Amino acid sequence: MFFTGRPYVLRLFQDPLKNLEATGIVRERVEEMENRMKADAMAELKKFNGRILLHEEEVNGASGFNIIVSF
Repeated sequence: MFFTGRPYVLRLFQDPLKNLEATGIVRERVEEMENRMKADAMAELKKFNGRILLHEEEVNGASGFNIIVSF
């Protein structure tokens, strides 16, 4: 999924820093997940008056990372 030319990926709720991996998944299932993600994003936009919470991780040396939040 792209947002203003930048890629975004699905993450697991239980492990938000790990990309969702589904080796061998069929195309229809991926499309279903994409449609659900779009529906969730649209519902959040409606609920919060056109705003959606996005974040990205930025490596902070060898000690960890920072989370950058965008609305």
